[in-house]
Amino acid sequence: MATVIFKGASGNTYDFTAYSINSSFQNYGAVYVFTREYNDSQGTTRYRPLYIGKTSELGNRIDGHEKRDCVDQHGANTLCVYWESSAAKRSEIETDLLNNYTTPCNETN
Repeated sequence: MATVIFKGASGNTYDFTAYSINSSFQNYGAVYVFTREYNDSQGTTRYRPLYIGKTSELGNRIDGHEKRDCVDQHGANTLCVYWESSAAKRSEIETDLLNNYTTPCNETN
């Protein structure tokens, strides 16, 4: 598992943990990002955000996710997770990230 840092529009950074797209999760609160992991021309591993979301129950949320077809079409191979128990904080982080990234599978972008 790798640590992936995403930066919000506020300038705040958030340390996510990268998991295989097919990982199973328990039902804990989290902000999550479906990503496409790839190596750039210098061989550096990069993560392209495809969908940013939040949930109080990650395990239930990821199973049968309504945006799964979209993220799969964009090459999703990794789910990055930021564990957060506070609903208010999850909303704040999700909004901060959505204001900084254009993600093809979020309806608001």
